[in-house]
Amino acid sequence: MATIVIDGQNFDVAEGRNLLETCLELGFDLPYFCWHPAMGSVGSCRQCAVQVYANDDDQRGRLVMACMTPVTPGLRASTTLESVRQFRETSIEVLMANHPHDCPVCEEGGECHLQDMTILSGHHSRTFRGAKKTYPNQNLGPCIGHEMNRCITCYRCVRFYGDYAGGSDLQAMSSRENVYFGRHTDGTLESPFSGNLVEVCPTGVFTDKPYSQSFTRKWDLQSAPSICTLCSLGCNTNPNERSGKIKRIVNRYHNDINGYFLCDRGRFGFAHLNNARPTVYALQQPTKGLLETTPEMAWEQVSNLLQETPKDALWGLGSSRATVEENQLLKQLVGKKHYFAGTTDRELALVQLVTGIYQLAATRSASLKDIEHSDAVLIIGEDLTHTAPMMALSVRQSSRHRAFELADGARIPRWQDAAVRNIAQDERSPVMQVQSYATPLDAIASHTFRANPQGMADQIDAITAAVLATPSDASEDWAHQVAQHLLTANNPCVIAGTSAGSVGLLKATLRLMEALYAKRAAPIATAMVVQDSNSMGLALSQPVSGAETLVARLTAIEAPQTLVCLQTDLYTLVASEAVDRLWERGHRLVVIDNMASETGAKSVIFMPATTAVESEGTLINNEGRAQRYFSVYTPQDVLKDTWRMLVQLLALRQPGSVENSVDHYDAMVAHCIKQDPALAYLVAVAPDAH
Repeated sequence: MATIVIDGQNFDVAEGRNLLETCLELGFDLPYFCWHPAMGSVGSCRQCAVQVYANDDDQRGRLVMACMTPVTPGLRASTTLESVRQFRETSIEVLMANHPHDCPVCEEGGECHLQDMTILSGHHSRTFRGAKKTYPNQNLGPCIGHEMNRCITCYRCVRFYGDYAGGSDLQAMSSRENVYFGRHTDGTLESPFSGNLVEVCPTGVFTDKPYSQSFTRKWDLQSAPSICTLCSLGCNTNPNERSGKIKRIVNRYHNDINGYFLCDRGRFGFAHLNNARPTVYALQQPTKGLLETTPEMAWEQVSNLLQETPKDALWGLGSSRATVEENQLLKQLVGKKHYFAGTTDRELALVQLVTGIYQLAATRSASLKDIEHSDAVLIIGEDLTHTAPMMALSVRQSSRHRAFELADGARIPRWQDAAVRNIAQDERSPVMQVQSYATPLDAIASHTFRANPQGMADQIDAITAAVLATPSDASEDWAHQVAQHLLTANNPCVIAGTSAGSVGLLKATLRLMEALYAKRAAPIATAMVVQDSNSMGLALSQPVSGAETLVARLTAIEAPQTLVCLQTDLYTLVASEAVDRLWERGHRLVVIDNMASETGAKSVIFMPATTAVESEGTLINNEGRAQRYFSVYTPQDVLKDTWRMLVQLLALRQPGSVENSVDHYDAMVAHCIKQDPALAYLVAVAPDAH
């Protein structure tokens, strides 16, 4: 700790951090543009000027940029000195001389960092009467709009896009005061993280193009804490809604998962929440197919069907898209022996093996933040850019660990971003891959081995043997190099998953983890990628088997059976001919889903389910972290929360099994815990209704 004096007040703060970050944490309002907590300092905007004094006798001091000044013991600084305040105001006046005065029509208005900092600095009128510089805009694809005239040359965009995310098609071009940020030619931005330019840019240069098509001011939007459901990482989001439509999705900071950023899939992949989704109840009519009906008629038919179905003739297919609570209610409805996973038998076995790996003493579940802090990463059979994009971004940050070591040796603070990158040049920490094909992370990989799943498993076993080898057995082959990196690293991390579809590969990974644990005597950071947002939650609900086993068992039964299918399309999991035989035998299907599917079209009763933005629930991400999402807006009158439908089905099937008080979410969670005490963690995931 260091004792410093700011504006005459004494503070005990962490030594070595930059003064701007320290001032902001202490509550001092310093304007800034180029600094970003995830990307460090480059000192390009000249906005965070303060006066620093050498000692108690120094009455003159010197003007410095706070973002480029380290905190040292005894530091004295003034943020309010008139000359410093005037410098900041003049600096921002220069920036605003060419900035268009289009705040009333600019999409950034109301949440614009430039507006906030301009008012904070005291600048409020334009004195320059010359012509403003103008620049042509580019077409950057369907997701990102471009308004180059608003640029204030803070360099955040290219620093994030190129330095942080590894993109190569967005550059700062031209020279002197004529700097243009864009592509060499018009075209869609190639980075899967390009949407972050919208949030990183402190002005309105980069805009959310889908949001622009039906623009609504920030203060007219409604939002709630939510979880991205488009992969297994569980990134935290804030969906913004207006008039029953999701307008945009923005990042919600979570230190251990997505931090300040989102991938483009999570940011722009919400069209299915607004369009082409079933919102009506439907009944199967002879020769006419599935036809719309009233909710009252549908529930009457469901009630009759449940009463007609014998005790052991009701089956359930859970879902890796549905919440922990919804799967639990379905399991209670049909009974544990008749509850199956809405996934293939192979995928279920793989995810159950993943949960077993996490429970080993040799492993510890690694968050995305843990991956960033790793100094050696081994990726096994996962194309992270496509299966878990934000994990790929974390791996890119982990490759900079060697740069930080070099900076530490040269006594350069880690937040001095340009200096750290300059001293590192092309030096990177080891990122090692065992893959089936080329991936975008090949650009930063130090070691890459390609083979089919069996060949990958054999290579992992070779690495395991090298880990266990005595020093005299060491050689310079690929496996021994990888083993050496994993053994000598301070914080190694192993990343694997279910994408390769190989039990053998996961078992080989398990043997490697145990070997590393035996040699290092410490658990190894382990990150496992699974298929869906609640694949882990589905596996932990302990279904008896997957969809193929369910279809096989139902096919062998002559008497008509009733299957309740929760947010799963059977036709994507089992051969169509096998599924069709179920309906030929007279088995009946009740589907609860928020997406249209071939399975839904075959149902005798279709019940529209709510989406993640219309309801609330708990999902368990790839690392085993339970997270709650909340309703952004109330669904249409005809729609009912999926958990409410399942509670109603329970009341119809098992009168007295559900208390009348189970009419709100907290009561439903308490009911689930009562049925399965292992779910007690659900009450600790988020605050209750009070």
